[in-house]
Amino acid sequence: MLGLLMMLLAHDPAAHGTAAAPRAACALTAEDKAANRRLSFREFDQLPTLPSNARSLGAAGCYREAAEATEDYLAHGPLAEPGQRAIMAFHMAQYLASAGDEREAARVVTLGRRADLPPAYHIDWNSYVDGVRAFLVKDRPALVETTARLRARKTAGDDMNAAALERLGRCFERPYKDVWTSDACAPPKPETP
Repeated sequence: MLGLLMMLLAHDPAAHGTAAAPRAACALTAEDKAANRRLSFREFDQLPTLPSNARSLGAAGCYREAAEATEDYLAHGPLAEPGQRAIMAFHMAQYLASAGDEREAARVVTLGRRADLPPAYHIDWNSYVDGVRAFLVKDRPALVETTARLRARKTAGDDMNAAALERLGRCFERPYKDVWTSDACAPPKPETP
C-alpha cells in the first residue's frame, strides 16, 4: 500500500508546480506550524487539510513555504515512519526545486532514498530518486542511466517513473518547475493502433 502511495505521490501535479498560480500572500506563521504539528502524516502531506499544510501551500504555488512547513513538521511533528519521512523529504525537494532552489533540492532529495525496501519491491524507488537528483545537478549520463534502469524493469510503476525522468531529460537545461508546466517537455504520446 505504501509503495502504491509513493508511486502516486512521485507524480503529484501539485508537488511539481502545475497547480494554480501562487496565492496573493504566501505566509507560514508560528501558529500555522504549531497547527501543522498536530496533523497526521496523511493530513499534513497528502490532503489539503489546512491552508498552512504542505499540500495546500504547494497547490497554491507557495513552494518555499511548503518546504519550510515540511522541514518544521519533520523536525517537530509526530515521528513518522521511514517511508513517510522519505516521501516528505522527496516532496520538500520538489517544493525547493519548484521555488528555483535546485541546489538545495538536490541535497534534500537524497533523503528520499530508502534502505527498507526489499530487492523485489514493485518499483525501484531509489533509482527514481537518483534520476531526479541527476536532473537537479545536471548530470545527464546519470539521468539516462537511471531512466534505462527503470525501463528495463518493465513494471507499471517503474514505467511511470521512467516517463517522468524522460520528461526531465527532454527539457534538461530548463528549470525544474518549467519541466512540469511546459507541454514541450512532455514525451510524445504513443501511437494508437
